[in-house]
Amino acid sequence: AVAPISPEDVTALTELREGLDTQAARLAALRGDPEIFASLAEECAALAAALPGPHGPGADREATYHLAARLDSAIDVAAASPALTASLAQVRLRLARVRRLAQDRPARLAEAAEEHRQIAESIAWRDPEMAANSVRLHLHRSLRHALSRLAEQDAHHDHTVTSEKEPA
Repeated sequence: AVAPISPEDVTALTELREGLDTQAARLAALRGDPEIFASLAEECAALAAALPGPHGPGADREATYHLAARLDSAIDVAAASPALTASLAQVRLRLARVRRLAQDRPARLAEAAEEHRQIAESIAWRDPEMAANSVRLHLHRSLRHALSRLAEQDAHHDHTVTSEKEPA
């Protein structure tokens, strides 16, 4: 059995991730190779322009998540902070379940790809505060989407349970 995840849990984990991810983005902007992040920004822009794609939402979701993971990895390497990277890995792992529960929609995937482009571009420009703010905006939008999807699932579950009861 898997324990249900509450909106409060999602919010708390996102707040923790925001502190960690914004610091990692700042450090990456100061320490990272701008060419790596410029290239990632171009890939994110191309992906955002292609969504929703011809291969259906599954392919789009996988491509988006793969590119997001590559961006996360590049930020982790550029930040050059093993303690920060280890903490982020734990928070990302706990939030991975939220991503699955949220059942991303193609429109949100395109928004996320554009947000990732902004993060990568800010780092490529070596602007630590813009990078941190780009991460903050992305996480805020991701949280809003996840909470919305959780509320929809709860409403659907409540409706299903009510529908399955025998009339009195």
